[in-house]
Amino acid sequence: MWLPVKPVPKARPRVGRWGVYTPKRTVDAEMELVWCVKQKWPKIPPISGAVELEVIFFTKRPQTGQNKAQDNNTKRPDLDNLIKLVCDALNGLVWIDDSQIWRCVSEKKYGDINQIYLKIIWEKQAEFQT
Repeated sequence: MWLPVKPVPKARPRVGRWGVYTPKRTVDAEMELVWCVKQKWPKIPPISGAVELEVIFFTKRPQTGQNKAQDNNTKRPDLDNLIKLVCDALNGLVWIDDSQIWRCVSEKKYGDINQIYLKIIWEKQAEFQT
């Protein structure tokens, strides 16, 4: 499924005056991702078995610089932090817990718009893709 959201990395929890908290940017990105997936994901209960993911993160191509001509994005943010936000945000909605994900193929690329491509395959050989 194509999700028209800007890829945002999951930030580490912060310690403040009133305890540990998740940064607002992370919370907002997770809420936007959940909203987009709810629009496309059929009204079925979360997957309870093994899950396999394919995720491609597209960010806008830089206007200038050496990366303008290439498709692969080797700049920040880190790919593992982008994946972590997707996996955590979809807990309880698409799968019960992200520990069910046994395989994840992922990339980050430059594109014309910010978006995320997400393909979910689960153990019954069912597949959801739009």
